[in-house]
Amino acid sequence: MLKATGWGRAARKAGLVWGEQTAQELAQNAIAPVFETIASAMRTDMTPRDAGQEFSRYIEDIPATLAATGWLALIGCGLASVRDIKNPQADVDVALRHWGFSEEQSRRIKAAATPEAFDAAVREEMPLRTPGDIAAGRREAEAAWRQAEQEQADPAQPRLEAITRGERGTEWIVRDSAGRETLRTPNSETAQLALAELQQSAARRRGGEGAAEANTEDSPENLNQLRMSKGRQEPHRLAQPFNTRYLSHDEQLRDPAHVLQRVLREGERAGESESGKHGRRLASASRLFAWADEQRRARFDSETFLVPEFAGGEHSVFIDRESGRLVKLTKPGLFGAQAEDAGAYLERLALSNRVFGDDVRFEGIVTLPGEHAPRVVTSQSFVEGRDATAAEQAEYLRSKGFVEHDGRWVHPVLGVAVWDTQTPGNVITRPDGTMQAVDLQVEMRQP
Repeated sequence: MLKATGWGRAARKAGLVWGEQTAQELAQNAIAPVFETIASAMRTDMTPRDAGQEFSRYIEDIPATLAATGWLALIGCGLASVRDIKNPQADVDVALRHWGFSEEQSRRIKAAATPEAFDAAVREEMPLRTPGDIAAGRREAEAAWRQAEQEQADPAQPRLEAITRGERGTEWIVRDSAGRETLRTPNSETAQLALAELQQSAARRRGGEGAAEANTEDSPENLNQLRMSKGRQEPHRLAQPFNTRYLSHDEQLRDPAHVLQRVLREGERAGESESGKHGRRLASASRLFAWADEQRRARFDSETFLVPEFAGGEHSVFIDRESGRLVKLTKPGLFGAQAEDAGAYLERLALSNRVFGDDVRFEGIVTLPGEHAPRVVTSQSFVEGRDATAAEQAEYLRSKGFVEHDGRWVHPVLGVAVWDTQTPGNVITRPDGTMQAVDLQVEMRQP
């Protein structure tokens, strides 16, 4: 997977999702437990109104840490590194301030000696935040965003790219203002230092603005700039445009329900049929890939997707210029939140189409250079609008016959369960007020 990093591409593509796998690894290995405790408390206690329902983040089975500290998510995305967090205490101050805690509240929270005490302090202080402090925190985040937008208006910015090569690790590429490759290294620290040097040189060429101004990634405020969106009304997703043609115009072969049926049938013929929980038949990844290979032109040319993209969540997302459809690639060998369960992934897409009138199509598979396993390629109609609020989502699901039960929405007649409604961008409110689910988690309910 090729990801464009550096603020030059980040701001333009901030409507896409945060990083997933890299962020998870970093959160597990390099982030202090204190961040996870504050995140957990915030996700639990902060109402959608206060939590910033205009988050430009698509959160899908990633550590709660990333929801509370957007700059931390940027590290996971490759937009920053642990090197950027030179003063963790100061960064906690910024995170708390952006979330609307007063200075006095922040002092009480930071006085906690253990993660458990920290968590309890956050929970205690959460309802005591004032509307003024919450608004001030948002204004500060907005100011950081505007500053970043001004910086991104200059195309002559050095940038850092990363190619993730599965078990072989990540290769970092540093490019200068003209896009020329100046360094290729497996060491992220070396790459970050080289990038900083290029940024300083670029600043001097722009008229001596100063290396400190050029090296904007060292600012905690800049690391927070993508945490909140601008309350925007433009489309909720921005994607890397490209031109492609779909491998098949046979609507049946593009229907996830049909694909699932065919894969299960082929598995039975090969004696590979298995059953998972609740008796659901399993469709293995290998069988799906084999079936796709058997179809005419079922594999995309990998060159189609060799465009640096902002990737994260479950998918890497592109937009097809010609059709206006979103084109999504899963992680290599994985199937979104369904991990290695190809059948559950296809079932989820099929149920989304049936229950919510979504328009997801199975387009084929692709193996990108240096990757060990194929990715599934799907497409989906682009929905113009904004992220629905929590109240709007609840109204929408109730209108579809769902009732809330144990943190999920259940349809008692269809026997379908839906969750992940707290993730911004999973339900879109169109300009005319109607709503459309686009990325909810859907599965058949346990009997």
